[in-house]
Amino acid sequence: MSAKVHLKISQGKDVGKIFAFTEHDTFVFGRLDDCHACIPDDTQVSRHHFILEVNPPAACLRDLGSLNGTHVNGAKFGAREKGETPEQGAKRRYPEVTLKHGDRIKVGRTELEVSIEQPKEAPQHRVDPQLGDISLLSPEQLAKLIFGAPDQAAKPKLQIPGCKIEAEVGRGGFGAVYRARRADGSVVAVKVMLSRVDADHEAIAKFKREVAVTAKPSTRTSSASWKAARRAQSSISSWSSATAGVSGT
Repeated sequence: MSAKVHLKISQGKDVGKIFAFTEHDTFVFGRLDDCHACIPDDTQVSRHHFILEVNPPAACLRDLGSLNGTHVNGAKFGAREKGETPEQGAKRRYPEVTLKHGDRIKVGRTELEVSIEQPKEAPQHRVDPQLGDISLLSPEQLAKLIFGAPDQAAKPKLQIPGCKIEAEVGRGGFGAVYRARRADGSVVAVKVMLSRVDADHEAIAKFKREVAVTAKPSTRTSSASWKAARRAQSSISSWSSATAGVSGT
């Protein structure tokens, strides 16, 4: 059994509704109809209020520059500055909150309860113990941990065929985004996800299926604000369960 993350509405509109996550995904809460959880009648909820990134059993929440902030277990996170427009507030990056089993998220009249299920069987693939808290590592330290030292002749820990990594451009709770250059000179963005939990065969198989699907042209559309329109190629390395996605910029 793979790990699972559930969000259950325990108070407000749609009480009892459950959002279930069994693989890497994002979830947007807000007032507009392009949100996964749409609460149009609560004026305390912003148009795009918070985003949740899930990679079971891990889950990170980040406020999106809402007017009133997002409360987790009574503590307030995010909220744009007084006088800022929603557009100005959305341009700033707010702290990420790592969620745990039993945590409660409150926005306006809506409360959601976090439930995390851990697999019982022993995993077949172990996480590299060096990972720890990646937020404490410098860009140089994290790049060395993922790709290996550039001055060493040893094979890199994670290889992205046809891409040369140039610089880190962003970092989140699950990994980092790098600017890279292909052999033809085109610039691409590489997102490397570092698993902080042990992965079983089922979880890795799901990831590979997702890679196969997203590598093909699709007629399905989604909100351009929250999902990349195209992922050109992806690869997986068994080293520390690292995964990488590449997209053109």
